[in-house]
Amino acid sequence: MKINVVSIAKKEKDCYTDICEHFIKMSKRFAKINSVDLFNSKVTKAQESGKVNAQKVYEELFLPWLQRGYKIALDPSAKEVKSEDFSKLISDKTEVTF
Repeated sequence: MKINVVSIAKKEKDCYTDICEHFIKMSKRFAKINSVDLFNSKVTKAQESGKVNAQKVYEELFLPWLQRGYKIALDPSAKEVKSEDFSKLISDKTEVTF
């Protein structure tokens, strides 16, 4: 399985960095993990010019990734799913993009 984790975020070491690296390392036995940060100067300029422009740039950057594999959008306010149920959801997928 191939797992893509795609985000738009400034590169900063925070309280989640070490745990993310740990889980990526543990998961490599089961899947190829591809972590991609799409943040660039175009995003910075769009954010400075307003919400609508920023959303357009986000869409432009994410669009190529929306055409790859099974897509799952992660949202802190979304319904929680048990690990076993999540595993069943992606068990037959060859590529998953978050």
